[in-house]
Amino acid sequence: MAALRELDDERLVGVIVSENLFRRGDMGYCLVVTRDAIMGAKKPESLADFEAYLGPGGNVTDAERAEARKIARELSGTREFLVSGASVGQVLFKRPGMFFGGYVIIKTALDSIRIDTTVVSTNSPFLLETSKKLEASLETVVGERFHDMGKAHS
Repeated sequence: MAALRELDDERLVGVIVSENLFRRGDMGYCLVVTRDAIMGAKKPESLADFEAYLGPGGNVTDAERAEARKIARELSGTREFLVSGASVGQVLFKRPGMFFGGYVIIKTALDSIRIDTTVVSTNSPFLLETSKKLEASLETVVGERFHDMGKAHS
């Protein structure tokens, strides 16, 4: 798997940096999604919230693309996990709501990685947009292995 330092616009699909994501109880988490991998890292305090979906239909400026590449490279040095897209058995996704937070669960044959989101509130007005970009990024990479748990019960 190519290093994240070698990212280009063809490979980078999404970058999410948010205080509203958390893993193992630690608030502030980041996900970098490429055509062939999903990487997670704790959010550095020096990094502001950022979100970009660069895949098909994504509407980002050249400046946002450049910032997404810069952030992805920075996070590659502090990553907590890196999962190849081919090893993902399924991704379970639930959008956050007003009463319950959401989540992303990345399942491989050997591991299950869970990232949670806070509830939607006046303190997190952009969380729904963050969720949409995260959803689009993950679905682009894993395709039919992506399962929207909100739609599954509708």
